[in-house]
Order: sequence, then C-alpha cells, then structure tokens
Amino acid sequence: GVGCTAKHFPGLASVREDSHFLTGQTQRDHHHLAGDDWLPFSRLAALDGHPRAVMVGHVKVASVDSEAPASLSSKLVGEVLRTQLGFDELVLTDPIFTNNFVL
Repeated sequence: GVGCTAKHFPGLASVREDSHFLTGQTQRDHHHLAGDDWLPFSRLAALDGHPRAVMVGHVKVASVDSEAPASLSSKLVGEVLRTQLGFDELVLTDPIFTNNFVL
C-alpha cells in the first residue's frame, strides 16, 4: 500500500542553488530537459496500477516559464507534466522556506 514519489520535477541536474531555500534556475532548453531530466517523470506516468506522486521543485525553467518556478507554474505542471508527460495523479511541492519561516 505504499506508493512512490518522484522528485524534484522538472529536475535539478543543472541547478546550482539549493531549491529548498532559493529559487533555482536552469537554462536547459525544452529538448534537453525532455531527453534527460524529464525521463523519470514520463516513465512514472507510464506505470499502471501503482499509487504515485510527483513532487515539484522551486526551479525556474526559462525556456518554458520565465516568470514562475515550477511549483507555481501552470505551464510546467499543466502543460508539461500533465499534458506532455501524461502524469495524472498527485502533484505536490516541498515547503517554501523564507527567512526561516515555512510558507
């Protein structure tokens, strides 16, 4: 009865910042992200019969949404994760830390 949580969408491979405390950024384009960083998430979406979740990180992907981090981006969650990658189950985020307070 235990499911898995894949994290941290959209991937942290090229992010230098600790996205628990700062908004990270990646300059990787959609093509490179789809070919590397997003593979575990698309594979999870393809599994049948398992409870699953994806944790979204606080990372800006300029090639998809230059304004909002993934955790607040309808483009990254709605268009990429849900529509392009086909993930239709639970999506959640890490807490956002600022000035030692959790938002």
